[in-house]
Amino acid sequence: FAAGPVVVSPNGRMIAFVAVTQEGRTMLYLRPLDATSSKPLPGTEGASYPFWSPDSKWLGFFSAGKLRKVDVAGSPPVAICDAGNGRGGTWSQVGMILFNPQPVGPIVAVSSAGGTPTVVTKIDTMRKESTHRWPSFLPDGKHFLYFSRTASFGAEAEGDALFVASLDFKTNKMLMNTSGNALYASGYLLFMRGKTLLAQAFDEASLELSGDPFTVAEEAINDPGFNLAVFSASQNGVLAYQTGTGLAGARMMVVDRTGKELGLVGDVIENFVPRLSPDGKRLMVSIFEPTSRT
Repeated sequence: FAAGPVVVSPNGRMIAFVAVTQEGRTMLYLRPLDATSSKPLPGTEGASYPFWSPDSKWLGFFSAGKLRKVDVAGSPPVAICDAGNGRGGTWSQVGMILFNPQPVGPIVAVSSAGGTPTVVTKIDTMRKESTHRWPSFLPDGKHFLYFSRTASFGAEAEGDALFVASLDFKTNKMLMNTSGNALYASGYLLFMRGKTLLAQAFDEASLELSGDPFTVAEEAINDPGFNLAVFSASQNGVLAYQTGTGLAGARMMVVDRTGKELGLVGDVIENFVPRLSPDGKRLMVSIFEPTSRT
């Protein structure tokens, strides 16, 4: 799940997603909605959190410490800039990409042609913010949505919120308290409440919500550990989402060199980047602690 949800192309004709090959590698896959099968995109091993260019010709993604882009027609991926462990991206009509290069910190901007990223949001320590993530451009290319995650004593904090901001720093407005990502499509803001995907009318000119939210889908997968739900939409009304239960974490398995299972280690927990000591007797791992959210 940490590889990110399915994403619908802006023209509503394709979906892209990360899947695991028979050899155990993660890669980007592309499927036209008028086809019955999908195909891997060469060179995208280790990809995570894909997002589309406005013309539906490119996919941005993160892999091996870089923000990259790949032509869906089949050209090899191109590195754009450094991004250690990204948390979402969005691509504007004028070729600007907003993204968070790591699990903590602000949103930054970079040209899709490459360059040095510049900061476009400011972490508010008074709100106990730790990260801004899952940015999403509004159609004007000047304003964008982002999720603000705050310190808490649980997987969801009262201060967690959706903001709308502008690239010139003149706008930074809280729209609602919510537990994860959101996006704008066809005149509506799409967001989650628990496992329910909701929509509410949103005026992109005044940046105001109106009316009451209504249910779009029930039992959508939503992982509070990443503050990310599995849904995506195009501007012409195509919606993709996944129902079910997302498993936050797993038990580590020990295997020998032949692949034989030797046993399980620890409890079901969100663990990352395991490293085995040279003598094979000790294991070091980074663990997500849901109480402090670190």
